[in-house]
Amino acid sequence: MEPYDGTASNWFGWIDLFKALIHDTAMSPGEKLAVLHSSLTGDCRDLVYPLGGGEEAYKEALRCPKASCGRRDVIRAAHLQALDKLDPGKSPSQLKRFTERVRTHLFDLSRIGEIMSTDLVNIGWWESLRYRVD
Repeated sequence: MEPYDGTASNWFGWIDLFKALIHDTAMSPGEKLAVLHSSLTGDCRDLVYPLGGGEEAYKEALRCPKASCGRRDVIRAAHLQALDKLDPGKSPSQLKRFTERVRTHLFDLSRIGEIMSTDLVNIGWWESLRYRVD
């Protein structure tokens, strides 16, 4: 599992993996806290490092990164900024990768209640291919 550095646009990927591999297992809270400490880097790690051991410390350690990196407004801003910076490229393969990245960002935005349709991405992709072939 890759360490999480606090990048809001990577929050869902990291927390989903952490929950599957660590949180939803039979490990003790102390073990989970130790893995959580080693799974964070930078400022994110500093948020949970001073916490002691035990179940309450583990619960608080999970709340800290979510409160700073997993907030709806922070995630929304990060994904919108990332969408704005995407370049569709010039080749069909670059355009396909572009649409995959857009779809991923839109999916993560939908997880926080932002309703957007990937159909627009599909339409744009197929239209651009049609014009390149003609």
